[in-house]
Amino acid sequence: MLTYEIISHLIDLTLFLGRHCLSFRDHREEWNEVIRGNFKDLVVLLAKYSPVLASHITEIQIKGRKVNNFLSWQRQNQLIIAISTNILNVIEKELKEAKFFSISLDTTFDVSRKEQVSLIFRYVNKNTYIVYQRLVAVKETICTTDLLGAVNYIENVLFNIKELRNDSKFELIVLEKDKFIESKKDNLLFTPLERSRVHERFNESSTPLLKDISLFQRKRLKDVSNNASRLPVDAFQGFESIYGKFVSAIDLRREYIQFANAYFSLEKFI
Repeated sequence: MLTYEIISHLIDLTLFLGRHCLSFRDHREEWNEVIRGNFKDLVVLLAKYSPVLASHITEIQIKGRKVNNFLSWQRQNQLIIAISTNILNVIEKELKEAKFFSISLDTTFDVSRKEQVSLIFRYVNKNTYIVYQRLVAVKETICTTDLLGAVNYIENVLFNIKELRNDSKFELIVLEKDKFIESKKDNLLFTPLERSRVHERFNESSTPLLKDISLFQRKRLKDVSNNASRLPVDAFQGFESIYGKFVSAIDLRREYIQFANAYFSLEKFI
């Protein structure tokens, strides 16, 4: 019964420190120290009003390791693990019972420039209908995805594109293609593309859509970024005619202008 009361007090102290994001230990935790860490100092404070806890502290100071010490750093860690396990079990139970929930993953950098990924669950309690948001874990990621990495990736892509535009590279690709066709000439039969198949893909109904796609040429993007009025008034009507349930031409024109400005701003940065 006395042990149960002691542990009950210590659980309350652990919950208090956890809720207030306070550290448990200090560099020096001997009983003769003035400051022994938040956990032990709170135990001493609470012992003034709890005879059971005061008796346990006195017993530890007199007998040392000969008595079960519920205040050691190992016991503190065990309390933290036990409470965190219980919290996770409660969250898991509520999640399984919830009809609506969502999962959020987010990354951020700490002061040491290490990227941390956080896992958050949001769900509606089936009894109270209150929306809860639970931070379940914060872990360090193996690979960082900062701006420098993104810039390096873009530079890599641009380098590969320039390589493909190089005449010697292009001639090498053509040569490899010719060798492949030559090696397979006995197995391949080349048939001309029928006019009807071409007509199915390129006709009057597909013209507006092709015009919209052509807006993403670099020249057109440059014109619009310099002067937004250069964007045709009927731009993206082709997209709207096909995907009208999801997008509107007006919204697409607005987003296109923003994209054109951002595209060349990023290009200047690179």
